[in-house]
Amino acid sequence: MSITAFTTEKDFAVRQLALAGLNYEEAYINLGRLLYIGSEAPSLMDAQIVNVIKQVLARKTYLDKKQCFFLYKKAAEVLTQMIVRSVDHKLRYQALTVLQDVICYDEGMPQKGAAEALGVLPLDVQGPSVDQTPASELSNITWRQVRALAGVASGATLKRIGRSFTVSTTNANRLCVIKCARASESATALHAEAFWMRYISAQKDRLKTDFHIPTPIPMPVSIRANDVFYLADPPPEIQSVSDLHPQHLAICFFAHRHYFSYPNEDYGARLLSHSALSDVLSHNAFILGGLTSMGIVHLAPIPLFHNRVQADRRNDNGIYQWLRAGRLDRWLESCRYPNIGVTGVRDFEHFCAFNDYPRQLYLHIGTHILSLLLVAGSSFRYRDETRVGSDENGTPADARDLFAPNLFKALIESVFMNYYLAFVGEPYQGPAPRDLDALTQSLIDAMGVDRCMEEILRVHDQERMSDAEFYHFLKDRGASDDLIRTTRRAAADIALPTGPHLGEFNGRISPPELIEFVASAASLCVAGKFFRQRGFANSIALN
Repeated sequence: MSITAFTTEKDFAVRQLALAGLNYEEAYINLGRLLYIGSEAPSLMDAQIVNVIKQVLARKTYLDKKQCFFLYKKAAEVLTQMIVRSVDHKLRYQALTVLQDVICYDEGMPQKGAAEALGVLPLDVQGPSVDQTPASELSNITWRQVRALAGVASGATLKRIGRSFTVSTTNANRLCVIKCARASESATALHAEAFWMRYISAQKDRLKTDFHIPTPIPMPVSIRANDVFYLADPPPEIQSVSDLHPQHLAICFFAHRHYFSYPNEDYGARLLSHSALSDVLSHNAFILGGLTSMGIVHLAPIPLFHNRVQADRRNDNGIYQWLRAGRLDRWLESCRYPNIGVTGVRDFEHFCAFNDYPRQLYLHIGTHILSLLLVAGSSFRYRDETRVGSDENGTPADARDLFAPNLFKALIESVFMNYYLAFVGEPYQGPAPRDLDALTQSLIDAMGVDRCMEEILRVHDQERMSDAEFYHFLKDRGASDDLIRTTRRAAADIALPTGPHLGEFNGRISPPELIEFVASAASLCVAGKFFRQRGFANSIALN
């Protein structure tokens, strides 16, 4: 097609899209025309197109259409295509300004469409090429050898924390940690954890922040060196735990003495002060953002699930996909022991090298920001752990008075600003991703009142269990003795009070404003990085 023909097509599409009464189908078709023209003749994309797309994104007449999201996203994609392909810097900024305004100030499907379109801008972010394969032969190391290698203090006793066991050393500022594989696990995850400790430690200067990175204990040449080993003759504290690997696969590393201290629990003799809490969350946001910018992504800052009960039969294993804005299962429990610690990000087995599509990076960034905000909210709730659930009359616990609104708002802003700074490499100077006052109030109303407590155990989930598994499941979730005694497996759906959750079972998240913020924040991070990598410093600070 000639330039003249492309120009005719462009002018026609622009005239059509400018019609306020243009129906959904015609609007969608003409947006497709502009996308095609932009790919074949980008020099024809001009300010006139930016203005008409701005009109389409502001048009609310399409909201009653079931598939309206796809129209708004396609409109936003016309602008992101211009951002990528245009040689006119002023035009690129104009397109960005329109999207930024929709992302920060609009709501619903226009906001979602604009965020998703902006969030997939191509970035030069690739993780390292690494070989995480453990050696085929592993050594047997005795507990006595471990104690000697780690300098375990005389008379020190082991303390269990999940599947890790800690013991004090002659260095008062560090712990010796023995982390064991679970019964069904191989050496792979443990080897990956030790690998990432060494790799990130070597890259530490690039993070531009203090970060207490654990260190695998050094193995002598006399032992066939490998970070993963079989712990021979384990002490009783480890030997007595039934759900560990039968051959006691383990790694051993040094960690800061506060490695297992969390932002939402007693730290020393008391909870973190508000100032210290802000420092911890900001620091972790900076670490996560900095590592992600290097292509090193943490996959589980906290465990996030849509429905834990359905994890075994869902293709996604029940893991939460924030873009879908579904109900968030047991949010408060997920924040109890986060991988966001007082000393920095922890649990290195969950790191991976990013080598995927841009959309996945957008999703990872969103997961990080969502996790940090949930931990921030939980830090207020854990100041009084007795106020949770509902009373005998079914009245939900109301703990909203535990929240400090101004502090919570400041935490939300600080998480975003520090993540952005580390990921992009320069401060964010644009408008707030959303109305932070309204967002804070919505989060307090949802997180502070335990309205959503029920989890439904469906008949088809019960059918997948044995009787023993079924009754263990009920007991593990706090079912009463009467319920356990009188209930038959697979006879009917069973409602269990396992919350608090954010949203009703199989429903939407409460509040939806949280997902809107996450989408806005993640897309702005991607856009900032895109312009930064192309040498346009502070390019997103337009308003």
